[in-house]
Amino acid sequence: METIDVDPVERLLDVHEVADRLGLSKDTIYVMIAEKRFPQPMKLGNRPRWSVREFNAYVADLRKKQMAEAEEEAKKRRARRARA
Repeated sequence: METIDVDPVERLLDVHEVADRLGLSKDTIYVMIAEKRFPQPMKLGNRPRWSVREFNAYVADLRKKQMAEAEEEAKKRRARRARA
């Protein structure tokens, strides 16, 4: 039997690893998938898996959105203060 080395970037995460990394429950991950707020997993048999690369891209995008929202909120606060 031949052993295939997997590039660590292409390593696949199961739902438990994804939930642990995000600090969420497994059920929350499934709800987010159903609501299209989380990337659809690939299926290996009946088991959902995400590539580390895809997961990291999701987290990076989430951080960018959160930073943009925080900046927008800060602009609104500054504008309210300027009018007061």
